[in-house]
Amino acid sequence: MLTAKKVAEYFLSLSDEDLGDMISNSKLQKLMYYVQGFSLVLYGKPFFREDIHSYTEGPIVLKIYGEYKQYGANVISIPNVDLTKYTNDEKKLMNEVYTEYGQFAAWKLSKMTQSEDPWKNTNINDVKLPSLKARGSYVQKNIIYTSKEYMLNSYSIRILLTRVATNSLTIA
Repeated sequence: MLTAKKVAEYFLSLSDEDLGDMISNSKLQKLMYYVQGFSLVLYGKPFFREDIHSYTEGPIVLKIYGEYKQYGANVISIPNVDLTKYTNDEKKLMNEVYTEYGQFAAWKLSKMTQSEDPWKNTNINDVKLPSLKARGSYVQKNIIYTSKEYMLNSYSIRILLTRVATNSLTIA
């Protein structure tokens, strides 16, 4: 299982300054939320260990938010990332999430995440997706099923799942 830091670095490495395709801290948080949700749907397990919390701006991973907080709403510098540290399946899933959701601005992603059941069914400042701690086991089970139900009934999610399937990504 990857750390949230490794996931964040990979997403940031997909930025392309020449194309104007850059990632702010807010956008990064939403991409991490989506990759975690897809991992739960496709594999039945989290993609990274850290909790996702709900705040008024949308879902965030506290450690990653703090790491890039100094950038404010500006774009985050593209890090040098050793892509050999990721499995092909990890890269495929992150690439698919980025292809589907990376096209949207941070404000649009915030609106999207806040219109979905996992967000609506969790109080602000509660853990969102999933907690590996015993105290979060009820939330984890509730959110997994809510996320899966939402994702499987969403047009954009069905398209993404089709892309993932055609790239031979193993679905649990």
